[in-house]
Amino acid sequence: MRPVGAKREVTELAIHTAGVDLIAKYGYEAMTLRTLAEQVGIKAASLYNYFSNKQEFLATVLKAVMRDLLMEFTEKVDLQPSTYQRFEAMVGVHLHFHTERRKEVFIGNMELRSLDEDNYRMVTRLRSEYERRVRQIIEDGVQEGIFNVSDCNLTTKALISMLTGICTWYQPGGKLGLEELERQHIELSLRMVGFKST
Repeated sequence: MRPVGAKREVTELAIHTAGVDLIAKYGYEAMTLRTLAEQVGIKAASLYNYFSNKQEFLATVLKAVMRDLLMEFTEKVDLQPSTYQRFEAMVGVHLHFHTERRKEVFIGNMELRSLDEDNYRMVTRLRSEYERRVRQIIEDGVQEGIFNVSDCNLTTKALISMLTGICTWYQPGGKLGLEELERQHIELSLRMVGFKST
């Protein structure tokens, strides 16, 4: 017999997956808890064992995706030995994360407006922290003389926007594999920051 805790984790994952799929397909406002419960195969009332309301579910999804992205940044970018390597790693992490979690990222971009004031503030704080970390790499590169940009803040926003765009069009099994897409995006990103090899 599966332990109770394990069963709860399985149900939580099923709710998360089904909820993300429904919001990505129909939008937050159109998704109902009844439909979500039907997708998971439980009673609608049982959902309240996992979250209080639809707003809490959305907030949980958007906070989790940003926290996971920041964690990957810490693990795979921060420990790189040089600014150039941190920049390359950042592009790779961003692309892989935004292709693997593209539905959640899409929801994050489209449904941020659906959050209440407190949740909006919390999620935008996490997004700002991510942006700050990317900007720091660019600023370090400018200071070291390997990047040449006139406005680090604007360049950071433009770079993140370009890299995030992959979640709207990438399809596994497409003409270009993820490895080639990463290589080309690193090249484009280095041009954007005015990389000068020494």
